[in-house]
Amino acid sequence: MLFFVSYLRFSCSFNVLADFIPEPEFVFIPPPEPEPIFIPAPEPEPILVIEEVVPSLCTIVLTWDFPYSREDGSDLALYEIKGYDIKYRLKGTFDYTNILVDYMVTSYEIQFLECSGNTYEFAIATMDIDNLTGEYSDIIEQAFE
Repeated sequence: MLFFVSYLRFSCSFNVLADFIPEPEFVFIPPPEPEPIFIPAPEPEPILVIEEVVPSLCTIVLTWDFPYSREDGSDLALYEIKGYDIKYRLKGTFDYTNILVDYMVTSYEIQFLECSGNTYEFAIATMDIDNLTGEYSDIIEQAFE
């Protein structure tokens, strides 16, 4: 016995006139502006720090960190640092004593001839390999009693 199966195919087409379909309207709604978050700037770290004071020996030890940027904000690599210029004076006088320190040094000990009852002021500046010297740090003071 043989069976034949036939499949019928139906085909339909619809013609729709585009004039009858309204175009959808798209309205752009911008996202809401986020409210600004204000974070207070951290207090600047001192560049030059008095690490140790030994009044009996009229000695003070100053320390500092390697700078990583120039005054204009550009990067400063360690190999570009020639050294540091430490200046100090007896408070109330005009003339500074300058000490030039190698680029790998980050602390320096100063011994004074006269310290009892005196106050000294200190500041430091970085010198680069092109012999450009940056601005001096803020002056720090140390009183010897």
